[in-house]
Amino acid sequence: MARERPNGRWEVVATGSAIVVAGVLALWENEGRFDFYRAARDAPVVQSAADAAAVDTFSLTGEVDTQVPIEGRYVKPFASYLCVDRAASVCSWHKSGDSDWKLSWGPSVPDNARNQGVKQTLRGGALFPTKYLVGDLEVHPDAVQLVDDKVPISGVDLPLTQAGRQAGLLQARACLVRGNLAHPRLGDERLDYTGVPNAPVATYFGKMDGRRARGKQFDVSPGRLSALLYERYLPADLMKNDGVLHHLVNGDRRHALGVLKSRSAKETWLARLGGAAVVVLGVYGLLERFSNLLYHVPVLGQIARWGMLLLSVLMGAALSLLVVAVSAMVHHPWALGPPLALVAAGAWWLIRGSRRAQTHAREAVDHYQHERLAQASGTPTVPLPAARDERMFSNLIKLAVGDGLGKRENRLLVRWGKKHGITKPRMQKLFAEAQRDPAPADAASRDGFILMVAVALADGKLSVREQSVLVAMAARLGISKDEVRRIIVGVATGELLPV
Repeated sequence: MARERPNGRWEVVATGSAIVVAGVLALWENEGRFDFYRAARDAPVVQSAADAAAVDTFSLTGEVDTQVPIEGRYVKPFASYLCVDRAASVCSWHKSGDSDWKLSWGPSVPDNARNQGVKQTLRGGALFPTKYLVGDLEVHPDAVQLVDDKVPISGVDLPLTQAGRQAGLLQARACLVRGNLAHPRLGDERLDYTGVPNAPVATYFGKMDGRRARGKQFDVSPGRLSALLYERYLPADLMKNDGVLHHLVNGDRRHALGVLKSRSAKETWLARLGGAAVVVLGVYGLLERFSNLLYHVPVLGQIARWGMLLLSVLMGAALSLLVVAVSAMVHHPWALGPPLALVAAGAWWLIRGSRRAQTHAREAVDHYQHERLAQASGTPTVPLPAARDERMFSNLIKLAVGDGLGKRENRLLVRWGKKHGITKPRMQKLFAEAQRDPAPADAASRDGFILMVAVALADGKLSVREQSVLVAMAARLGISKDEVRRIIVGVATGELLPV
C-alpha cells in the first residue's frame, strides 16, 4: 500500500481548516446582516408620492396597476404579475457515480463526449415590467426585492409569439417544450415559468429618487477577511446582505410586515443551519484522517468512522453556537439587556431564597436550643436523657457530613453540643465515629427530624445526598415523601420549628 505523501496530509488539514473558516465567517456575517424587516417596520407611513419625497425612507400602501405588461419574448406579455422567472432546461447525458450515465433535464449541457454537438438555444432569466404603479407611486424595477411566494404558470396558458413558434416550442400542461416532453431525447429543451401574482393592493418600502422610488442603500460593511473571502471565492449574493430597502409586498402594511418578518427569520435560520453544516463538514475533514488509520480493521474501523462523525457534529455544533452567540452580542449589544436582566433576577431570587432558608434554619436550631435549656432549668420538667442528646448529636453530625462539613455547620454543631452538656472529647469521638460510619441512626421523633432538616439547611441549600438521607430516615419514622417536602419547605420558610 502506498504511503500518503506529506504534502497530501497538509492539503487535508488546509482544506478542512479553510472549510471551517468559511463556515465561521458565514455564521458571523449572518448575525450582523442587514435586517430589512426592521428597516421596513421603522419606515414612516405616507399616503402619496408627494409625501414620500419629504422623508428618508417610507412605506406606502395602494392599489396596484395590474395591466403593466411583462415582455415574455417566446410568449405574449404577462399581465397581473410582479415578476416572472423563466427557467431553461436541456436534455443531456449526466454522469452519476463512476460509470452510471443518465439522460435527464438540466440547466446546462455537461461537457462530456456523449453530449458532443448538443447546444442549448433557449435562454432563461428573470422578467420584470418596466415599472410598478402603486397608487400614484412609480417604483423602478431595478433590484426590487419581491418576497412573496412564486407560483407555477401552466404552459397551456401561455400564448406563443412568433419567436416562440420559430424556436419550435409547443405548449404542454407544465411547460413549453421543444421536442418530446413524455419521452425526451438528447438535445430536447423546455421552458418552465413561475411568477409572483400581484394582489389588488400592495405595500412598498424604500426611498424616493426624484420622481420614482428606487430604494435606499444602507451601510453594510463586512470585515476585511470576510470581504476578501466573498470577493474571491464566494458568490456575492450568498448571504443576501446587500443592505437595500427596496421591497414590494402584496397586501396592506400589516400583512406585508408579517411576510417580511417571516422571510427574514427564514433566511437567518437557513444561513445558521448552512453555516453550521459547513463547520461540521470542515471538522470532519480534519478528523477523518485519524479514522483512516483504523480503516483496515473490520469492526473497529467502522466504529471509528461513526465516532469521528459524532465527534465532528458535537464539536462543529458547539463551535457554531459559540460563534453565533458572540456575533449576536457584538452586532446587537442592545439585545443583551432583557436576557441579562432575567439571569440577574433569577440569580438574585435563588441567592435570596438560599439566604432566607439559611436564616430560618438557624433560627429553628436556636429555637430548639432555647426550648431545651428552658426544659433543663425548669423544675416541673424532667430533662432528656444524655444518651438521647448524644444520639441526636450523632445524627446531626452524620447528616452534615453527607454534604461535606462546612465551617458554619461545624460551629453550629459544636455550639449545640456544648449547650446540651456534651464534652469536647465526647464530641471529637462522635465526629470520628460519624466519619467512619456516615449512615445516621433513626431519628428520635418527628421534632427530631425537623431539627435535622434545620441543620441540613444551615448552609442555605439541601444537597441530593442530604435529601436521600432525610427520605431514608423519614421512612423509618413513617413520614411520607410528601410530608418530607412539606417539612423542608416549612423549615425553609420559617413556618416549622422543632420543639
